[in-house]
Amino acid sequence: MTQPRLAVLEFHHLGDLAIAAPFLTAAAANYEVHLFCRKPSAPLAAKLLPSAHVHICEPPWHEESDKPTMVGAIKSYFTLVRQIAAIHPKATVCAWADPRVHWLMRLARVKKRIGFPVTQVNFYGYDFPARRKIYRLGLNAELPDALPLPFLGKSALTHKLHRASATSPHTSNWQLILDALQVVLAGDLRCAPATKPLPADLAAWMERRATAGDRVVLVHPGARLPSKRWREIQFMALMREPHWAELGVHFLVIDPPDGPVLPCNSDRQFLWRPRSLDELVDATASVDAVLTNDSLQAHLAAASGTPVRSIFCTGNPHWFAPGGSLRNCVFREPLGAIPIADQDDQPCYVHPDGPTIAQVHDALTDALSDDT
Repeated sequence: MTQPRLAVLEFHHLGDLAIAAPFLTAAAANYEVHLFCRKPSAPLAAKLLPSAHVHICEPPWHEESDKPTMVGAIKSYFTLVRQIAAIHPKATVCAWADPRVHWLMRLARVKKRIGFPVTQVNFYGYDFPARRKIYRLGLNAELPDALPLPFLGKSALTHKLHRASATSPHTSNWQLILDALQVVLAGDLRCAPATKPLPADLAAWMERRATAGDRVVLVHPGARLPSKRWREIQFMALMREPHWAELGVHFLVIDPPDGPVLPCNSDRQFLWRPRSLDELVDATASVDAVLTNDSLQAHLAAASGTPVRSIFCTGNPHWFAPGGSLRNCVFREPLGAIPIADQDDQPCYVHPDGPTIAQVHDALTDALSDDT
């Protein structure tokens, strides 16, 4: 029996797709899932779905897209509409309060359109003054719902979902979507196995650690935005603490493509750069715990069942907690009740200097206790 088609529209970043991964896997039990995403998300998308079900596209409004002319933006937008309509989905979903995406669903004439209307609770960063204008634009974009367009449906969304509170994790959005689809979430991220073994030097190092009964913590110091990165000197000071030797802890340190390279001058540290997402997923599943300020790494670890502690120097840990659990986050309380702008002009809901070394030390010790 042919499964009905589900179009998932996730145009945000790679880490956001990692949050969605377990939910896409669950939906695939009931639907032929098609994912519409940007090119940077393609490597992870290819591990979750058949290649024919991954549709790479570039929404004209994305901050990393080339800024087209008005005419070019309209053409690009309707190209997206045609791409969605071409697969004839029974339902389409979006986990963000974004009317631009909701109108894609409506114009593609999909019968079941599931998403989050623009409200103060649904909209990320409503309490950040710089995002109020975007919020108001979002409200205005929903006004055409009142237009008499019966051939497109009475509303951009046929199923309007609502978060429980402004501090609900983003994982709850995907759970609400599964509930609307009548799908049960079971199991963790099921990525395809790596097609090649880990590099020989890393495999040998991991084998020596296992033979000696040591524990391995994967440390990923990179992040797409500089404001997300805990300082290099803090990572180094943390790993030099004698407490780890007493616990038999060694560190697999990622050499990141988008952050500082930590000098590894101890026999308890191994510096490694993954050659592919397969290798990173495989290594993440092989270690005892993960410490990172990289969102992709954090959400991969949570979805794979590896204990993780994610360092927050900006952003909102309540919204983006790995696995939806605030216990997996390490941060200092913010300076005030209203979020401030970080160096990348994004809303910062935590102390901009990040957590202290002592905080991260205690959090990592706690993560290792999860694995015992």
